[in-house]
Amino acid sequence: MIDLSDCHVGIRLTVLLIPAVAALSGLLINGHIAMSRHYKVMCDSFSRSSALSEEQRFSGDLGLKSRFLVIAGMTTPLMLPWIFIRRGTMHPDDYEQFPRYLKRLMQLAMVLMFSGLVLAAVVMNFFKL
Repeated sequence: MIDLSDCHVGIRLTVLLIPAVAALSGLLINGHIAMSRHYKVMCDSFSRSSALSEEQRFSGDLGLKSRFLVIAGMTTPLMLPWIFIRRGTMHPDDYEQFPRYLKRLMQLAMVLMFSGLVLAAVVMNFFKL
């Protein structure tokens, strides 16, 4: 365990805030997608895939919370397309024709949220603040 109790307060706050900033940045990106035209672009892009209809059925398509869930659920097929294409829940053309800018945004948001969680676990387990 790394002891940071003798370090300057600024260093300790920085170590604590880095995971939160990473995770919140990912949430902000997903929020931007959910509240803008990007959500409609995403839904239109998955028109031939059953994965989108499954996600919307499980989360509903009424509010901001359900849009967050749909975006998070559809990021996984974008990151691991071969699994979902093999299962038949994602059409190969939907993956090929998905807008590149939106794919990058969704993947960046997922990576930031995941890395924020991992960094938080590392800070809580390996640092003594």
